[in-house]
Amino acid sequence: MQTEDRFFVIQNSLEKLKESPLFMMSLNEKELFHSNFLAWLFSKYPESISYVFELQNTEICKSSMGDPRIKRESYNIDLLIEMGSYCFIIENKIKSSPIKGQLDRYWEKMNNKYPNHECYYFLFSIIPPNFTHKWKWIGYSELIKRISRFVNDINISETYSQLIILDYVDMMNNMLCIIQQYDKHDDYSLFRLSKEETNFLKECRIYDLISKCRFERIIYRLKKRISGKSIIYTDKLTTGNYSDHNTWLKVGFSNGEAILDVKIPKAFIEKHGLLVIGIQVQGNQLRHVLEVFEPKNESSEAILRRIAEDILDENQPFGAKPSKRKDLNRFGNHFFYRYETIDDGTEANILKRIIELIGIIRNLELEQYLQTD
Repeated sequence: MQTEDRFFVIQNSLEKLKESPLFMMSLNEKELFHSNFLAWLFSKYPESISYVFELQNTEICKSSMGDPRIKRESYNIDLLIEMGSYCFIIENKIKSSPIKGQLDRYWEKMNNKYPNHECYYFLFSIIPPNFTHKWKWIGYSELIKRISRFVNDINISETYSQLIILDYVDMMNNMLCIIQQYDKHDDYSLFRLSKEETNFLKECRIYDLISKCRFERIIYRLKKRISGKSIIYTDKLTTGNYSDHNTWLKVGFSNGEAILDVKIPKAFIEKHGLLVIGIQVQGNQLRHVLEVFEPKNESSEAILRRIAEDILDENQPFGAKPSKRKDLNRFGNHFFYRYETIDDGTEANILKRIIELIGIIRNLELEQYLQTD
């Protein structure tokens, strides 16, 4: 899609969003807002549950729909629906990425909490999961279609409630319309968007979501392209995660920008910790990173800095030119990096460069760098 056409669609959808009172109320706490709305819908109209979860003509619908118990933030679960001997566990990810480690932990915890119930696990999200899991995924596009079918089929006597549901459906359709302008397209670079387009995206509070979607697609493609080592996608870092030189991937958000991390453990430095070498993409920076994971003592900072100065030297395979202001950039005491500026920020070019650097990291011989005396 041409930039002008995309911008027109965004502008048109944003003007419609501004007319929605629900959208204006949702801006501060999006995930809480959407979970609260769904809890209200399920409590006030229990028949909506059969539409959202497609339970029509099932045994659950016939035997247990009379008086569902809806719980919010019970056991850290976004939404919990108890219906007789059935339990629906819902994780709602409207603006963040689904994380396998979190879903696995919730699965195990809730199975233990409800041993006498037949439990069903549902993940609602805009960003699809890029890993295999035990939860049934319902994308927000499909979720809104099911809510629309409910409101069209059922005669809601309260005009106010009907208008609230219809406003929610319209709001979400307009948000999804904006997101779809960037979905599965590789011909744009977020940091090279016009200032006006960027401001529109930030005004409707989905600039961060679009950035995350983009990085999730890169990770999905990356997992198909790299081989030979285990791939881990998780939110919890432990020494166990780094065993056997796994490649660890994560998408997050920091300082108003999405962030993509690729980390590969390379060596355990005696008395200091695990040396991890990686790649970090944020904005128009592609960072060459060295960090000590779980540092053992205060002297680890000096050791890491010396190793980073050697490995990141611009004449070394994994090196990069120093910035004009600093020889080495850093976050905290155990994370050093240099960066290259991304001139062409399309997904294909970012993916290509990451794959090149992963190959260099895997082939690095570290013995010459690890003399810690």
